Amino acid sequence: MQFKEMFANRLGWRRRLISGMALSAVAAAGVGAVFAPEPAQALCRRGAFTLFGGIDRELVLPHRICNNEPRSGNAIYQLEVPGERINAAVLEIEVSYDPIFTQPFRGGRFNIDAIEIIGEEGDRIAVEEIIWDQDASRVEIYPEEIIPANSDFAIHFNDVYNPSRYQQNIFTLKVLQQGESLRRIIGAWTLEISAGD
Repeated sequence: MQFKEMFANRLGWRRRLISGMALSAVAAAGVGAVFAPEPAQALCRRGAFTLFGGIDRELVLPHRICNNEPRSGNAIYQLEVPGERINAAVLEIEVSYDPIFTQPFRGGRFNIDAIEIIGEEGDRIAVEEIIWDQDASRVEIYPEEIIPANSDFAIHFNDVYNPSRYQQNIFTLKVLQQGESLRRIIGAWTLEISAGD
């Protein structure tokens, strides 16, 4: 057996083991909120469970990424929010990210005209305004109507231009809920961006 074949077999075994462990952990945690249909011609992958490091387990939110190749101009980040995290009606949504996502010459870009909120029945929730504050590394979303308490929803970043190199990036969700004066952290998604498929 040649060295290349031995090395490939050894890597394949480890990848299968780690993938199996990650899928088992996600299944055991019962992660899942809004399951929108996958876009036609898209290759989508559900986010994996991070074994070491990352964010606190109680803050982890489920997600799926489609068309996740480097420099893909049609990547889709489906960021899910389980209803049990939302104990009061949502008035505003803020998604912040690490500035490395948009760094010059090789960073990614959002298409704010293609960002949408999907409700628990798969229906689109109308959005009044979306503001992408690149200096503060955040996207603010203002729904036309409040999102009811205890309802699942997902934020879909469609037509994202992926960075040219792989990166692990934490997208943090804050919401302004009815009866509150400040946005508060609900959870976060750990995205493996430009990971290839």
